[in-house]
Amino acid sequence: MKNFIMRGIKPDGNIDSAKVTWEEIERLLGNNIERFVKHYATHKYRTSTLAHKERRENKSSAKETIGTLIQNARKSNSENSEPDFQQLSLF
Repeated sequence: MKNFIMRGIKPDGNIDSAKVTWEEIERLLGNNIERFVKHYATHKYRTSTLAHKERRENKSSAKETIGTLIQNARKSNSENSEPDFQQLSLF
């Protein structure tokens, strides 16, 4: 997920917004980041074969993905000390 985001969002001059945002996600989630990303990916991309073909043709952008991740990381961090990833928005 991190590689997809870093490859998909190029730095703008001296500012690497993808790196800055990813670091904030890591700071917010701490040791829960692996579980958070696994939950996100499992539930966002779990689909039938037909839907899988459609998804490959209409891939979400890296900017959309990192935007959703940071929004959910902030929400998760503000609600619980032990996040309940079931309550997060995936789209």
